[in-house]
Amino acid sequence: MLERYVDKKIKVLESICRNDFRDDCVSNSNMDEISGNELIEIIEDFQRDNLLKISQRELLNNISDPSLDHKKLYDNRDEILVTYRDVDSVNLTLLLTTLKENYPKRSEPIIPEQTLKKIATQFENTANDSSIGELLKQWGISVPDIMYPKTKWDMAFSVLNHYAISARQEDNDILVKIIEEIVHPLMSDEDMKKIRKTVAKEYQPIFEQTQKTLTKKFKKPTELFVKDAKIENKIGALAYFSDGTIRFDQEVIKMRSQIKELCRLFIDNHDRLVTIDDIKEKIITAKKRKGMKTSSIAKYMYELDTILTKYYKKTAFTNQPTEGWTFKP
Repeated sequence: MLERYVDKKIKVLESICRNDFRDDCVSNSNMDEISGNELIEIIEDFQRDNLLKISQRELLNNISDPSLDHKKLYDNRDEILVTYRDVDSVNLTLLLTTLKENYPKRSEPIIPEQTLKKIATQFENTANDSSIGELLKQWGISVPDIMYPKTKWDMAFSVLNHYAISARQEDNDILVKIIEEIVHPLMSDEDMKKIRKTVAKEYQPIFEQTQKTLTKKFKKPTELFVKDAKIENKIGALAYFSDGTIRFDQEVIKMRSQIKELCRLFIDNHDRLVTIDDIKEKIITAKKRKGMKTSSIAKYMYELDTILTKYYKKTAFTNQPTEGWTFKP
C-alpha cells in the first residue's frame, strides 16, 4: 500500500505515544516503509515545534559509515534509534489526533501507482527546477506535510501519492488539477508537437484504463468517494460522511472547503438558530473574525443556499436579520 509522508509521521507519533509515553526512544527498525533519514527529519520536526528534545541518534546497523554525523544522509536501509527527553505528551497526543482527522486515507489510491509513477516521470523530464517552488505554491501544497525532500521525481511522486490516497473529496479534485497541469504541453520547453505526441502515445492508454479520466472530461464528483464511509450526521437526505464528503441521497455535493464546514455546522444545528458569530467561529480564522462584515458572511450563506436549492428545489434557510439563519429544509 502507498504511504504518504504524513502517514509515516503518524506512525512515528503512535510509537512515541504508546505505553503512556513510558518509552524514551523510537526506531525505524520495525517500520519498513520509513527510512532512517525520514525518521530523523520527522523527529527533528517535533523538536522544532518544542514537542520533545533529541538526546542521541544511534546507527543500529553497518550499512552506512558509522562515522557519519547526523547532519549527513544515511543509507535508506539504515536502522536508526533516536533517544529523546522533555516530552510534551499533551500536544503530541493532540497532534496525533489532528493528523488522523485531517488526513483520512483510502484503502487504495484512486489512480494506480504505476500511472502515478509515469506522471512523475513526465514532471521530472519537463519541469525546470526554478518552476517547482512556484508550482507547489500555485497548487496550495504544504511540502512539510507531504514529503521528505529528495529528487525532483520523488517530490512529484510524493505529491501525487499524497492526493491519490486521500479520502477527502477536495484532495481528489486537487489531484486532477495537478495532473492536468503536469501533462499539459505548456509545462515543457520542448517542441509542442513532440510533447503532444508523447502524451497521446505514452499516457492516454494508461489514463483510459483507470476509473477516473484525467482531463476536463473528468467524471462527476459523485464517483469520487469511499464506498464504505460512515455517516457522521444527517438531516433527511442530507448527510456528511467520514471521508469528508457531503451527500444528498448518496450523491456527493461538490463544495469548496469553507462551504462544506458551513454545511456541517447547519446539519449539526438544524434545530436551532445559527448565529453570525457561530458561523465566524466555524469558517473564519481567528485573526480575521473581528473585521469580518456581516455582508461577507451573507455571501457564504448565499453560496451554500444556492447549492442546496438545486437539491431541495427551494430555499432551505430562514434568515433572522442581524442575528443568523435557521436550517429548515
